[in-house]
Amino acid sequence: MSDFDHDVRMSLQSQVQFCDKPLVKGDAWYLLDYHWFKQLKNYVGLEGDESANPGPIDNKPLFKEDGTEIRDHLIDELDYAMVPEEVWTVLLNNFGLTQGQEPIKRKVVEHGMFVKHCKVEVYFTEFQLAENSNPEEIIKNKFSETDTLETIQNTMRTKFNIASDADTRLWNKYSSNTYEQLSRLHNTVQDAGLFGGQMIIIEVKNENGTWPRAVGYNMRSQKSFANNASSSRSVNEKIVISREVEEIQAKIEGKKKEHLGIEKGIACLERKQEELERERKKIEVEKKSLSDRRKKAIDEIKSLEDSLNEYVEVTKDLVTKLKLEPWAASKNIVTFLIKSIEEKEAELSCPVCLQTAAPPIFSCQQMHLVCKGCQPRMSSCPECREAYQGQPRRHRYAERDAEELKKMREELSKMTS
Repeated sequence: MSDFDHDVRMSLQSQVQFCDKPLVKGDAWYLLDYHWFKQLKNYVGLEGDESANPGPIDNKPLFKEDGTEIRDHLIDELDYAMVPEEVWTVLLNNFGLTQGQEPIKRKVVEHGMFVKHCKVEVYFTEFQLAENSNPEEIIKNKFSETDTLETIQNTMRTKFNIASDADTRLWNKYSSNTYEQLSRLHNTVQDAGLFGGQMIIIEVKNENGTWPRAVGYNMRSQKSFANNASSSRSVNEKIVISREVEEIQAKIEGKKKEHLGIEKGIACLERKQEELERERKKIEVEKKSLSDRRKKAIDEIKSLEDSLNEYVEVTKDLVTKLKLEPWAASKNIVTFLIKSIEEKEAELSCPVCLQTAAPPIFSCQQMHLVCKGCQPRMSSCPECREAYQGQPRRHRYAERDAEELKKMREELSKMTS
């Protein structure tokens, strides 16, 4: 490998490690196919043996067959990996993007009613869009939680061929008779409390300056007044009826607000249920990984116990020989101790400095040891290339062998002194 190639890999290695940076609301992150990302980590020496250049970024496995949008139910660190914008820029400059593909850019959003936490918005929210004059013609469109209501309004102008200079306003339809005007266009989808599946209606002002929905309501009111005027009720009766109507209208408005609050509460719970389902799938993947590691640990414990039993049997034989043939048995014990000490020293040899490791002894997830002098200088295991994560992991089995080695040396010193 040339010095230039080595420098490039080291630079990329530091960038990939930067992917662990904390999430900040509003930051941009990019999705990568996890298989390609694994090849990249091998290429820069963070996992396994160094491999060849992974080639251009290829996210095809993340998309549906038609290539228009990403597949449903993708799982983090199984189907895809996420990198911050600065890392994406470096990867794009070094490897490029497969022809015909577009970057999968997502924003960090904030969730939680009481305890706030940030997460990358992998999937956008789908809404039903319609025009007030033709509510039966519905167009489905997806938006990010960070998109503003103004963005939705401009999108609807385009889809329904509404002139750019026409006055419009948006309505959120909760049910057949429940509407809420979305007047703060600078609000985001998340700030407005919108949730997937809701219908958003755009209303265009009439040429005479009136709004269709307002005119319709006034016409109904005028007809009601005409009927009242043609009746033979007294003025006092009209006043009483008017007050009763006002009370009923006030109750209706109160119930509408109550209904709106319930709808928003249900939507919030549904979003939380979706988040919990994604977390459940992620936990299942982690559980399987831990189960595999547990099985491996059980096998290693059994192997060590078998070795211990062999040592016990050999010791019994030596004790028997010592009783029958004191001089010959003593010589055999010394020979056995020397051989055992050499084997222990070989097992405890550090792969970096080749010195016999003494407690504390550290290891990677695969139980490959490294001595206390070399571990602080290593970012990954010198044998399997697995990256060290979190606090240094103690190799308790190796430390136990080191204590046994110390006792064997002391015993040999007594026998040969």
